[in-house]
Amino acid sequence: MAQVVAGNGYRSDLNRLSLLDPALREGIASLPGTPVLDHSFQGSALGLHFVGYPAGLSFGPVMRLLLGTDFAARRVARRLASCDLRPRHSR
Repeated sequence: MAQVVAGNGYRSDLNRLSLLDPALREGIASLPGTPVLDHSFQGSALGLHFVGYPAGLSFGPVMRLLLGTDFAARRVARRLASCDLRPRHSR
């Protein structure tokens, strides 16, 4: 099952995403409160994608704006359509 978390706000902080189970939050690879994402916005938790503000560190500040939604939506949709949810971190 794939999931998408759309976040907005002034500071990305995974610990403030109370909708995620605490054990899941702790297992997500991150840099100061921001998830590390692969090329399709997927974090280290299989099937969990982050778009919007949390994607800013991995993809640049344009992802924090409406302007970045088309790019993010196409990337996430392509990954979901492929049914291949294995992380592909290039780092």
